[in-house]
Amino acid sequence: MGGVDLMDSFIGRYRIRIKSRKWTTRLFYHLLDMTVINAWVLYKKVNTMKGKLQKNIMKLADFRTELTDTLCRYQSHSQNKRGRPSTNSRQDTTVPSKRPRTGVQVLPSTDVCCDCIGHEKIFMDFRNKCKFNNCRKLTSWFCKKCKVSLCDNKNNQCFALFHA
Repeated sequence: MGGVDLMDSFIGRYRIRIKSRKWTTRLFYHLLDMTVINAWVLYKKVNTMKGKLQKNIMKLADFRTELTDTLCRYQSHSQNKRGRPSTNSRQDTTVPSKRPRTGVQVLPSTDVCCDCIGHEKIFMDFRNKCKFNNCRKLTSWFCKKCKVSLCDNKNNQCFALFHA
């Protein structure tokens, strides 16, 4: 099978299926499918060159879900501007006053945790358990991007270790 046949077969397996009458929209989603597949092919090539086993390399479906999860969690880091703060920036920094529901909390992927963009410590009015490995102390610090509670004092540097 040549490169074009492989690309068509990969696109056919996991196509973004959105019906549209506009050719530009259909072309956009086709190009988006092609870029995701090209990224997956490069991912496979790099990992095989590094000597990773074939069973440890993600399949195309897993790669697409990991990519969408990472892109959905990505938030652009706004730079601090000079002058009087606008009303929009005040709304972004508000801290939720109600305690969130307890339940199973899904930790973000390592790509989101270690990207060093937009991780802000927020002091909460209530205390939750620290979500770092083997640390279950109560803390009032909360990461705005990852949405996890983490310790940050002189004895426990869980916030810095979690994002490293």
